[in-house]
Amino acid sequence: MAQQRAILRAVRPAAGTSLEALKSVLRRLIEQNAGIPAAEVHDDSAVDGDLALDSMSFLSLQVAMEETFGISCTPEEIEAANRFDAIAALVQQRIERQRSNRSSVLPATGNPAGKRAARPARRTTAISRRARR
Repeated sequence: MAQQRAILRAVRPAAGTSLEALKSVLRRLIEQNAGIPAAEVHDDSAVDGDLALDSMSFLSLQVAMEETFGISCTPEEIEAANRFDAIAALVQQRIERQRSNRSSVLPATGNPAGKRAARPARRTTAISRRARR
């Protein structure tokens, strides 16, 4: 497992990666997790057809995608994309969305409204009342 994580980190694409580079990484993930040679994975390859991933290979691929690209995709979303090129586009979309979420900067005050955060109400218990006496 540790060796697989090291491999996944090694193939992680850099920021601003092109769709073709992303597809290359995705092909390697399919090869590692499903045993299908990367050369046999084409843009029009279908998950339920050409690739014929069994359920364990499919879930293994999903987890590997999440760990490698740092995104979250449900198995249903990947299955709905179905074709390899659509899955790659989904991954790229999620990467871009995550980057845009990270790049949104909060004001210097630390909250978007620029207001002071309300202090939580102080809870008093029998122990804290005794301690104050």
